[in-house]
Order: sequence, then C-alpha cells, then structure tokens
Amino acid sequence: MDYTEIILAVIAVIGAVVTGVLIPWIKSKMDEGQLAKLDFWLRIFIAAAETAYGSGMGQEKKAYVIAKIKALGFDFDDEIVSDAIEALCRELTAEDIINNDAEE
Repeated sequence: MDYTEIILAVIAVIGAVVTGVLIPWIKSKMDEGQLAKLDFWLRIFIAAAETAYGSGMGQEKKAYVIAKIKALGFDFDDEIVSDAIEALCRELTAEDIINNDAEE
C-alpha cells in the first residue's frame, strides 16, 4: 500500500493549521516589532543549526534553536516555538535556503 498520498495530505493539513491558527495566534500575542525580531532570529538560528549539524538531526537542531531563542529573552511555550520553527523550516526549504532532507 502506498502511503505517499496520505502523508502528503497530512502534511497539507498540518501546514493549513499552522498557517491558519498558530501564526495568527502568535501574531495576536506579539506586536509587529517583536514578531519581526522573532522571525529574524529564528531564521539566523535555523541557518546556524543547519550549518553546525548538517542534514538530519532535526531534534538536536530544534533544541539548539529553542535554547538560543530563550537566551535572547523570548518567553514562549516550547511547543509554540517548536511549531514556529517547523513552519519556518518548511518555508526556508521551499525557498531552497536550507536543505531539510531527512529532518526527523
């Protein structure tokens, strides 16, 4: 049985939920400047983690990014930051900025 279509559908649903629910919720909790600052630092730390850890090791890279974000003083639930990291990783991968092969 080929699960490819099911997996792609699940990924699409997760992406829709992140885009439709999570991102607006985060935006409501932050002003525009804070959101821009978070996005800026997430991009830098994701790229740094990708360089430091290479392909794979997704959990280690995510832990690195979360630790760096917390060190800057961003105080969010780890799950929220984790979801934001995954959404941004998908975006950066789609833009071919990072290579997200075999992440998890």
